Amino acid sequence: MPNLESSWPDWKYPEWREKGGQLTADGWLEGRREVDGAEGLWRVHDGLYELSSWVHSHPGGSQWLEITKGTDITEAFEAHHIGPLASKMLENFYVRPAKTPRNSAFTFHPDGFYRTLKSRVYEKLKGVRPGPSEHSKRLLETLAIGTLMFSVLAAVYHSYLLGAVAGHLSNDTKGEAPQLHPLPPGPSSHLSAVNCPPSPSTPGTSSQPAALQILNHLFYDYRQWRITHALSHHLFPNTHYDLEISSFEPLMMFLPSPEKTKLFGITSAVVSPLLYPFFCTFTNKALCLHSRILKTKFHSQDLISLVLPTAMLLVGRVPVSRVILMWTYINMISSFWFGVIGLNAAHHHPEIFHYGDKPREDRDWGLHTLDATRDRVEVMGSPNLVLVTYGDHSLHHLFPTIDHVHLSSLYPIMEQTCREFGYNFKLKTTWDLVTAQFRQLMRNEPNLKDQNQ
Repeated sequence: MPNLESSWPDWKYPEWREKGGQLTADGWLEGRREVDGAEGLWRVHDGLYELSSWVHSHPGGSQWLEITKGTDITEAFEAHHIGPLASKMLENFYVRPAKTPRNSAFTFHPDGFYRTLKSRVYEKLKGVRPGPSEHSKRLLETLAIGTLMFSVLAAVYHSYLLGAVAGHLSNDTKGEAPQLHPLPPGPSSHLSAVNCPPSPSTPGTSSQPAALQILNHLFYDYRQWRITHALSHHLFPNTHYDLEISSFEPLMMFLPSPEKTKLFGITSAVVSPLLYPFFCTFTNKALCLHSRILKTKFHSQDLISLVLPTAMLLVGRVPVSRVILMWTYINMISSFWFGVIGLNAAHHHPEIFHYGDKPREDRDWGLHTLDATRDRVEVMGSPNLVLVTYGDHSLHHLFPTIDHVHLSSLYPIMEQTCREFGYNFKLKTTWDLVTAQFRQLMRNEPNLKDQNQ
C-alpha cells in the first residue's frame, strides 16, 4: 500500500498499511486491539468498561460487543446511541481509566458540533416510532423476493436478461439493507440502542418480519459488513482506517500519494469501470471464504452467501454448472451497479477530504464526517431513491441507526447547526460526483487548503 502524508501525526499509522497486502476484517480488528489501549476490555473515551455480563442483553444483538472486545468503541458508541440512556447505563460497567491517550484524531466535546446536533436530533425524534419504517421494510422485502424469483427463473430458462434483472435487484437490495438497522420494539429504540440488525438470540427479534431477518443475512456476509462498513468506513470515512478505501488498493488508489504517478492515476481512472463487475463475483466470495478459513476462525455466517445459489439449485432443479454460471453472472451485474452507484454516491471528489489532506483545526468527529461526505441534490426528497442509492449520505453517516425515511426531516436542524458552527454545508450534483471520482483517482497531491475554508 502507498506511503501517505499524515493528516494527523499523533494518530498512529496502522501497521497493516505499512506491511501491504489485502487485509481481512478480523485483521483490522486485531490491529485496533494492538493500539487502542483497551486492555482486553471495551474502551469509551478515556474509560475502560467490562461489558461481558451485558453482551447477551444488548438490544442490538450480542455480536457487536463480541467482535469489538479489546478495542476503542468511542466513535461507535457516540454515533449509534443518540439518547442519554446508553451513557447512563454504561456507568454501571466502569472498571478504571485507560492508561494511554486515545488512538484517534476525533473529539466529542459536550458543546461541540456533533454533540449539539445529536441532542437536537434526539428531541426531534422523540415521538417517532422505534425501528425501521413499514415503507422501508416493504421495499426491502419486495426487492429481495424479486431477486430470488428472477435468479431462479434465470437459472431455469438460462436467460441472461432475467439474470441482469436479478443482478440489478440484488444491488438495490444490498443498497437498502445496510440502511436499515431494525431494533427490538420498546424503550431500546433507535434513540438509545446500537446500530445493528438484532441477532437471532436478541430478545424481541421474533416480532420482526421473518423476511427481514433473512434479508439482513442473505446478500452479504453480515459479520464482515459490520466490521468493514459499519465499524471501519462509517466511523473513519476516507482515512487510513477506512477499509473500504484500502480494499480497492493498489488498483484503485483514492488517497493522494506521491507514489501515485500521473500515468498510474490516468490508467486507474480509465480502467476502473472495467473492474466494477468483479467487486462481488463468485470468485471473490470464494477467495473470501478461503481466506477466512485459513487465516482466521471460521464462522458459520461465512456460508450465508451460498443461500442464493442453493435456492437456484434446489428450486430451479438445474445442473450445478448452470447455477454457478448464472450466479457468477448475477453477481457481476450486481457488482457493476454497485460500482456505478456506490463509488459515486458521496465520498470521492478532489474537494472532499481524503487522508493526506490538511484537516480542519476543530477535530469534532461530526465535522470530519461532513468534510468526507457530500450529498446529491437529485436524490434528496425521494424516499425510494434515497434507500437504494445511498442517499442523504451525510446524515446517514452521522446517525446510522435512524431509518432513511426520517433523515430528510433532519436537514433543517443540521443546516441550522452548521451555520452556528460556521460550517459551509455543500451539495453536489450526481454528474459532478461521477466525474470527480475519476479526478480523485488521478490526484496525487494532498489538498493543503485548510478545511475550515
